[in-house]
Amino acid sequence: MANEKKETDFHLRLTPKEKVRLQRRANEAKMPLSRYLLEMGLTGKIVNYDYLLKCFLQMRRIGNNINQAVRIMNTFHSDCEGEFEYVLREMNRLQDVLDRYIERELKENKHGVFEGAAGGDKHPPEQSD
Repeated sequence: MANEKKETDFHLRLTPKEKVRLQRRANEAKMPLSRYLLEMGLTGKIVNYDYLLKCFLQMRRIGNNINQAVRIMNTFHSDCEGEFEYVLREMNRLQDVLDRYIERELKENKHGVFEGAAGGDKHPPEQSD
């Protein structure tokens, strides 16, 4: 289907607010509006790894902070082992949550499709003007 020549036009009537909402979601999915509407209409899902990537980047930053703290503890022969153990347990818990999330998404969405910010009902209700 991707290589088929697109010859058919489709026109959609909507309010300016609806268009803004759809355009916002397409932008979040980093897609043109027409592609976003087509994907949502045909599959009901949008591939979006942004949220997961942000989680991993944040975990990396936290890991760097832990490494810095451990260096300081070692340099000054500080006795903060209890605090360090707590941080380590929390990091392991966070890793487990992310692992379960990835596993669930891979099972539910067969080809590694993650529903993120642009994925349908995950948006909060729009505010009325």
